[in-house]
Amino acid sequence: MREILDAVYGLLIAPEPNDPLDSVLAEEYRSSKDKYDEQARKNTESNANQSMDEAEKKYIPEIAEVVIPPHLKCHLTNKLFVDPVKTKYGFTYERKAIEKYLTRFRWDPLDTAKRPLRRTDLTKDKHIKKSVQDYRKEQIKESED
Repeated sequence: MREILDAVYGLLIAPEPNDPLDSVLAEEYRSSKDKYDEQARKNTESNANQSMDEAEKKYIPEIAEVVIPPHLKCHLTNKLFVDPVKTKYGFTYERKAIEKYLTRFRWDPLDTAKRPLRRTDLTKDKHIKKSVQDYRKEQIKESED
């Protein structure tokens, strides 16, 4: 997956008009670079201003209907984990969400005793990460059937 994303990123950074995926765009790139750049700017403005959630709903509406198991969702974001971390008190959160939370508060949100918590108290939760990967594989398998 990383190699694919690197290849796409490379094409975005340095288009190859002599070996194009879209010959019409390549011809426009070669013949009228200013027009090509202007169209690219317009496309970016119209498509890159929405959140990932909005894009998913627009292009993959069935995602909104999928019921995610509660143990695979972050309590702060209510979304499927991407980078789960566990606190020293045993609670798991999405890394970015708990780090943002800790900029305002200094305790674990699910800890009723409100014991202190710092970013250094977070460790990767490999068990949840593996469970999320297995869940995603199962979702892909079901959609292919």
